[in-house]
Amino acid sequence: MLSLITALPMMAGSQTIGALKVDVQGGSASQTGYLNITQDTRVGTTVYVANSDAAYNKVVVKVTHAASNTDAATENTVNVVVKNSTTGVKISGGVTLTETGVSTGIFTGSFKSMLTPASTDIGTSTGDAVTISFATSGDVVTLKVDGTKPVISVTGPVDDAVTKVTTIDFQGTITDALSGIRTDVATGAGAGSSSVGYGSSDLDGDSITTGEPRTLSTGAAADIVIRKLLASVPSTTFITKTGDMSSTALWNTATNGFSFTASRLLSAGVINWNVQARDRAGNEAITDGNSSTSGSQPLLVTIDSTAPAIAKVETGIKWNTSTKTESSTGVRNWLKVTFTSGGSTLTGTAASPTNGDYLDGTTVSQSDFVVATSSSNTAALGIASIVHPNMKTATSGNPTIETRHIVYIELSNDIASNSKPKVSLVSGIKDVAGNSTSVGDKVSTDKIAPKLTLNIVGESDGRPVARGNKAGREIVITITSDEPVSGTPTVQFTNFDYDADASRDLQVKGTPFASTPTAVSGSTNTWTTKMLRSALGNADGLFGIVVRATDLNSQAGHSGTGGSGSAAAAANDIVNLAAGNLFEIDSALAVASLTLNPALTVATETESTSPFIRIDFAEGNEYGISSGGTAANSTTDPKTDKWDCGRVLTTGVKWCDVNKSGTVGVAFTTVEVDTHNTVTLGTVTLDGVDVSSSVGIIDGDSFVLATSGLALGAHTIKFNGTDQVGNTYTADQSYTFSVKARSAYKTPLSPGWNLVSLPGDPADTAIDVVLPASHPATTVLSYDPSDANGPWVTAIRAAGEAWSGTLTNIDSSSAYWIQTGSFTPITSIIPERNASTELPTVPVKAGWNLVPVIDLQLTTPPTEAQISSSNGTAAPAKGIDSDLYFASVTWTVAYGFDTEGNKWKKITPLVASNYADALGQGKGYWLWVTKDGTLVP
Repeated sequence: MLSLITALPMMAGSQTIGALKVDVQGGSASQTGYLNITQDTRVGTTVYVANSDAAYNKVVVKVTHAASNTDAATENTVNVVVKNSTTGVKISGGVTLTETGVSTGIFTGSFKSMLTPASTDIGTSTGDAVTISFATSGDVVTLKVDGTKPVISVTGPVDDAVTKVTTIDFQGTITDALSGIRTDVATGAGAGSSSVGYGSSDLDGDSITTGEPRTLSTGAAADIVIRKLLASVPSTTFITKTGDMSSTALWNTATNGFSFTASRLLSAGVINWNVQARDRAGNEAITDGNSSTSGSQPLLVTIDSTAPAIAKVETGIKWNTSTKTESSTGVRNWLKVTFTSGGSTLTGTAASPTNGDYLDGTTVSQSDFVVATSSSNTAALGIASIVHPNMKTATSGNPTIETRHIVYIELSNDIASNSKPKVSLVSGIKDVAGNSTSVGDKVSTDKIAPKLTLNIVGESDGRPVARGNKAGREIVITITSDEPVSGTPTVQFTNFDYDADASRDLQVKGTPFASTPTAVSGSTNTWTTKMLRSALGNADGLFGIVVRATDLNSQAGHSGTGGSGSAAAAANDIVNLAAGNLFEIDSALAVASLTLNPALTVATETESTSPFIRIDFAEGNEYGISSGGTAANSTTDPKTDKWDCGRVLTTGVKWCDVNKSGTVGVAFTTVEVDTHNTVTLGTVTLDGVDVSSSVGIIDGDSFVLATSGLALGAHTIKFNGTDQVGNTYTADQSYTFSVKARSAYKTPLSPGWNLVSLPGDPADTAIDVVLPASHPATTVLSYDPSDANGPWVTAIRAAGEAWSGTLTNIDSSSAYWIQTGSFTPITSIIPERNASTELPTVPVKAGWNLVPVIDLQLTTPPTEAQISSSNGTAAPAKGIDSDLYFASVTWTVAYGFDTEGNKWKKITPLVASNYADALGQGKGYWLWVTKDGTLVP
């Protein structure tokens, strides 16, 4: 058996060791002609296998072993072990081989080598060794994994090269460091060759055995394709040989491969070419002219033997060097000059022009051009600068157009919208192929839209505004074009809202209102129209005007926000208020609201005899821009809104320019919705008396009336006003409020000893008034180190009798211990403090002091639970931070007393913003100070 095998030629994709034979075949995704066919993957004694279905990764195993035919009546099975010897991983359970027939003793099966394997395959990476072993005979075959594509290096011509030379040398190198590129001297037949030269050193029978890759009978390389096509994209399918230059190429050996030169004499045009190669393991590589685009793009070389010339000149188009884009909006001093081969009409697309002649930027200068006013007027126009962007179209981002064949000329001054300057080339410019231009000229095409100027007149200065409710109070619009237009301009009136989706744009609200202007007699290119409130849906608010017109050269002009030169404004168009022609309709004085201060629970009642009354006309946010949809987009009639791409403000939703695609970071554009927001206050009377002299101005639409010495009872204010447009109330507005008798302040007491204080001095401080005979308290103590009768001063009494002792008055300068048998509070009338008097202070002596909690606001005393509600990190529900209250003295400790809990509360100085130790209004405290001082509440 062994001698027979030795005598037979070996298949180059096979290896036989004893009873075990292994064939490497094309994978399931291999191209036609390779699938399930044994391939030439062997070099010497090494057989290679790929790890991709697109290459040669199928391994067919054959065992010839008669002894394994254990049952002559059935087809038997045997098992082989498949292992990645590099990683140690095996195919679980091995690979089962099935007998080819009853009693043949020949068993076959297969598996695949995969980078990402299924359970029946073996996982491999480049360089791994895979062993297939048949334990019964002890035979083992080893395969080496090659999952790496060949390397193709193109050395000429440079991709996208342009030349006027017609003989092109296509050159490159193909190498593969593992299984390699097949040559004539390789062993075995393999794919692409049947039996020609089989077993010899010249497998293709061309009498050449060195310095070439393996070739077909046609002379073309078997595993390398060099394609060249004029104005057509070469194939990327390996077996397609259309345009193949490999049969006539000059080949030389290189390390791990071959180099080639394929020379061709070609005519002018764009040549697309590529190089494709496959190694012994079936891994394929192909050149790619653009790696950022999916797939394989051809390499390009252009033969250009024609000089460039001006094909066309267009007015009103400039190049923005920062954004790498063209701009035409409002551009009136730029010309776009396009060059083509011989000045022919430009073909193809802006991104990929077919005959745009790419210029040599080093030969382009401002002095090459002269611009005349027109074809008939040779007066020269000044040139400020020229720009030759010389940029290739980007695969993503900008530039989106090809500019290697374009020059932009900036004129020193604007030209008229319908101007058609003549551009002359007065000296030679070369293209990148080296062809030099001749002199010539071209008259411009008009690409400047008419400039539409609006004069909007209303009833007030600033942004036009009108009451708009009858003739003589309308908005009047005059439209002027700087050139003749076709027909009559179209005029639309729009208002605005926020859209309802997540983009939250400012947009046109509903269908715009149309108006047809009439020509103004005696004026050129001038029209006028009027608009009443009734024609705008009988609504007040902010409105825009959109005007469109087309000149006699079909250039569409546009003024306003919403729509464009080519499209009318429509519902939901995104708008930019800063670019709008805006006016306001304001037919009424805003409703006024009045606020009484200070007020009781009932907003129109007060205990103050000198309250203030604020009058707010709300003219500043009389109307705004509402939401078109969800609450997330809603706003309350904003006075001022800011529009910005990509971000949201609390005052509303910002405008996002569609051309910026929601880019974050665009500078804010602030547009005030209601610009006529001031009110002139007319006569103001209080109870029929003119009190205008007592009115102060807060802002443009808010005022405050100061009163004094009011009697108890009801009082009425009457007033009127006039806004900037002249709106006023048809009748004076009336507001009534009441002054109530002052309520008593109640300091709570509990049965037992209570440590309390009053927040302010009672109207009568006599102890018999503050604690009358009807009150159940029987003992009052206070501690005053400076009192001549002190430091302890006391008062006692029997029930229902007058007080006796050294304590005769109760005021807000001390704290008091009061003993009582009930919950009856101290009820005191504490007068409203005169704001012009000096604020209270409390002197303290070094040592212990019994101090009050003075509160100018006369806050209702909190409960102990409310005072102690803080966890030490947040302010309590009610009370005063002890550090703040005692900040004016040097203290070390304070004590409060909880009567109901019969417990002391120790208070020490703490770090700022720690509210664990709070003081309560109506309470009294023992305070230890280290030196004499003054407590300033």
